[in-house]
Amino acid sequence: MANNPYTAPTQSGYNATPPADDGSVTEANKIKWDTIKTKLADPNQVYATAISDAVSTAMDSTINTGDDENNSMTGSLAFGSSELTIASGSITPTRSHHTVDTEADASTDDLVTIATASVSDECYLLIRAANTARTIVVKNFASGSDNIYLDNDQDFTIDDDEKSILLRRDGANWIEISRSNIAIAATKTEQEAGTSTTVFVTPENQQDHPSACKAYVNFTITGSINKAFNIGSVDDDGVGDWGANYSTSFSSVNYAAIIGAFVTSTTQHNFKADSQLASSCEILFSGETNLTAVSLACYGEQ
Repeated sequence: MANNPYTAPTQSGYNATPPADDGSVTEANKIKWDTIKTKLADPNQVYATAISDAVSTAMDSTINTGDDENNSMTGSLAFGSSELTIASGSITPTRSHHTVDTEADASTDDLVTIATASVSDECYLLIRAANTARTIVVKNFASGSDNIYLDNDQDFTIDDDEKSILLRRDGANWIEISRSNIAIAATKTEQEAGTSTTVFVTPENQQDHPSACKAYVNFTITGSINKAFNIGSVDDDGVGDWGANYSTSFSSVNYAAIIGAFVTSTTQHNFKADSQLASSCEILFSGETNLTAVSLACYGEQ
């Protein structure tokens, strides 16, 4: 915990050891307020002491804002939010946490500038969407009076209440600290389109991209598979004749089938894809002399 900035006061003028009363009629034993006060417990003193103790205990749980003071906290810290509405591309924060709505409830609005005079320099500002049906686009500095500098010069779109961005005031500007990029996996359609820059690729759907190989196989002349992807089986249909069956079919017959051969000498063979179906590909070779393995790689849409 930080050093306690509170110093308990000391009390003076209090007689903790009043003179004894021996019953004699003397000046010291006359009933006078100043002598009674010294013989009785002083409630003011007790009260003042209790206040001092309580304040001292309470200060142990406060944050010391003095220079170079170290503070630690075992509980939670919450920054209450209030809503701001964009006006001509700008907002004026008054605290460290705001939800932001579009001007005139427009479906989308750009946040281009954020005022700085209303908050302390070096303060942090957390921004969230006030309404999930409307989109806030936090714009990276472009020119002129723009004063928001975002990571990698990339705008940040806040289109649901799970997204937020944290900024730090730096003089007349705001610098991005972090953003809550919600990781969204690409769908099959997005992966096939190959144009999105806001979704990520998973091992399951990477092959849906147009550039990815959709099926491949390396097999022996008996149809025994050495290595394969998306190939359920290879049929040995005779000398130089094999059928490769896809585990997941192509969407049409319009895909590219690339065939290769492994031979142990300079023997040359003619080969082709004889029957190219959506579910399989028939491979024909002119023979099997010195042929040790055949390969097939397919590209297209599934």
